[in-house]
Amino acid sequence: MAQKTSLTRPLSLRLSQPEIEQLQARAHPLSTTPTAVARQLIRQGLADGDSLSLARRVMGLERRLVALDQLARDNHRLLQQIKGPTDDLLRMFDALLKTLSSDTLPHDPSGDPS
Repeated sequence: MAQKTSLTRPLSLRLSQPEIEQLQARAHPLSTTPTAVARQLIRQGLADGDSLSLARRVMGLERRLVALDQLARDNHRLLQQIKGPTDDLLRMFDALLKTLSSDTLPHDPSGDPS
C-alpha cells in the first residue's frame, strides 16, 4: 500500500533581492531550485520548535557570558594587585636564602679570608 502524503498548497513569499541571491547560492551546489531550498529552510525552522524559547535560552546564555566575563576581569584585577607584593616576597626569600647559604659555607680554619 502506498504511503499517504499530506496535501501541499502553494504559498507566495516576498523576499529581497539579496535574500533571493542567498537562496540561489545555496541551491546551485545542490543542483536544486531556490524554491526547494526555501521550502527546506522553512520546514527546518518549523521543526526546530518555538523560536521564543530558543531566544530566551540564547539571552540567558548571553547574560551568563557577561557575568563570567566580569568575573574574569575581577580575577585579573585581583591578580594584578597581588603580583607586586608576591614578587617582593620572592625577592626577599631569594635574598634570605642567599644570605643563609653564604653563612653556612665552610670557613678556612687558618682564619685566612682568602
